[in-house]
Amino acid sequence: MRWLTEHRDPLVTSVLVVITTVTAPTGMILISLATVLVWLWRSTHWWRPVLLAGSMLLAVTGIVGVKWIAERRRPPIADMLLGADHSFSFPSGHTLATTTFVLVLVYLLYFRPRAVTPRFAAGAVPTSPGDHGVRQVAATTRPEPRRGRWWALLGAVTVIAVVAFSRLYLGYHWLTDVTGAFLLALAVLGVVIGVDAWRPTAPRHRGCVAVPRGAPGTTER
Repeated sequence: MRWLTEHRDPLVTSVLVVITTVTAPTGMILISLATVLVWLWRSTHWWRPVLLAGSMLLAVTGIVGVKWIAERRRPPIADMLLGADHSFSFPSGHTLATTTFVLVLVYLLYFRPRAVTPRFAAGAVPTSPGDHGVRQVAATTRPEPRRGRWWALLGAVTVIAVVAFSRLYLGYHWLTDVTGAFLLALAVLGVVIGVDAWRPTAPRHRGCVAVPRGAPGTTER
């Protein structure tokens, strides 16, 4: 904190002021709400946008609840560049809200397994006696490779790092405030992944699909 306050630069300060204003908890709530509404409007499936909305609700609850429990004081008011803030310090609301939003969004768009791929096996059993036109084979689910997912993750990590740095640079949080916020956001992401796995939107390693006899990928006996 001392090093940052001694090495502040006017240009860096102006950029970080804009970033910290946009990524305030209120701003992130509005951004996430707009994202969810547009996603629901343009998509035929509601599960992923609802997961995103639920993750932000959990993050905001964590910000309020943990601050109330910890009651940690902020750095000295003299080091705050945008005026005094007398609210509690731990965890960083900016960091927790932003980290939750970008990590959950990247998971839902790029890392969530959702492709159902039928595997055609030889010797499948007919669906019913005398039915020679259709055979049953097991359906499986495999993660669908998505181009650029590692770039998306790198971009998310960069956004998180810049937001966390802005809270330290502007004098409103201790290092442990932003670190704790990041860990809490990872916990929220874990909850989202767990709920998503508990309620898949497509069958996984179960059920059957109907495949015409002689279809590509099948063999006849």
